[in-house]
Amino acid sequence: MLAVPARVLCFSDDPPFKILIIFCYITQSLFLLWALMMQLARSRESDKEAICDPDWVFFEDACYFFSKGPLTQIEARSFCLDQGGDLVSIHGPEEQKFVEENVAYRSSWIGAFTTQSLIDDPWNFEFFDGTPNDYHQVGVGEGWIYYPGTPGGGILLRPLLLKNVDCALKRTVYCYSPYYNPQCGCGNGDFDFVAGTCLKKGPEPMSFEDANRFCSSLEGGCGAWGAVLPGSDDMRNIITGYYMSSDDNFMVEDDGDRPGRYWVDLRRNPESGLWETNSGSQVNVTGWHWDGFPTEDGGDCVSMFVSSWIPQIASKENGFICKKSLA
Repeated sequence: MLAVPARVLCFSDDPPFKILIIFCYITQSLFLLWALMMQLARSRESDKEAICDPDWVFFEDACYFFSKGPLTQIEARSFCLDQGGDLVSIHGPEEQKFVEENVAYRSSWIGAFTTQSLIDDPWNFEFFDGTPNDYHQVGVGEGWIYYPGTPGGGILLRPLLLKNVDCALKRTVYCYSPYYNPQCGCGNGDFDFVAGTCLKKGPEPMSFEDANRFCSSLEGGCGAWGAVLPGSDDMRNIITGYYMSSDDNFMVEDDGDRPGRYWVDLRRNPESGLWETNSGSQVNVTGWHWDGFPTEDGGDCVSMFVSSWIPQIASKENGFICKKSLA
């Protein structure tokens, strides 16, 4: 086929090129139309972001407000409604990830209420805003011994699942020591007795190495020494289902680099690539982030993070998340 420069195709008056000239003009017109549509789309997105009020965050077709509270779920919903929105309904993994990454406190109300026990069926909930319950990240199930959800109960976004992260990040640490018997108890007072075990919250967020040093300096019962919180299902359930519901621990600042992130006693062995405790014991890790496995771009240490929908009595005070649709 004869190669003809574009400028010739579009501007030549020679009869052999008339069809090509028409094709060229059509192509140019379509390109200009596409460019105009892209510009309008970007303009609309920019306009939507500008519509969001100060302190609200834009995502897709809505504005979101992340609050530390403290409010009951009813009070939190009243606040959101007054702002022209509602407590957040979540409809897919991308929206769930966005909320996780922007949450302002470790325990935050979302816009869902339980219709029956979530242990019996994780779909036993409805959204306040009337949108379909087509997605969930319910974190309770077999082995959950805490509040299961009853008709009219609330749902919180709380830490439960695990994610591998950089060991140098500064995160909150809970130290653990086994509870052997009433005679030994939790030792000399370094630990608190919580739900059948011994726990102690660190004084401030710290790196994983500093967390190990701090916990191992605490003396537990019967001569045992402390360690960073185990990553087992049972221990994570205790932290999420019991310890965070204690009024004594409510609204204690624990942000570190991100709110609601807590070290667990797991580290990847650089030689074997396997996950081990600080003592060197290899562990078959369950409870990874909802993708089901460690992330490739993550680090060699592990922390709990705000990830799961947990049933809670609606009269408890917590942070909350509002959502205002722009569609």
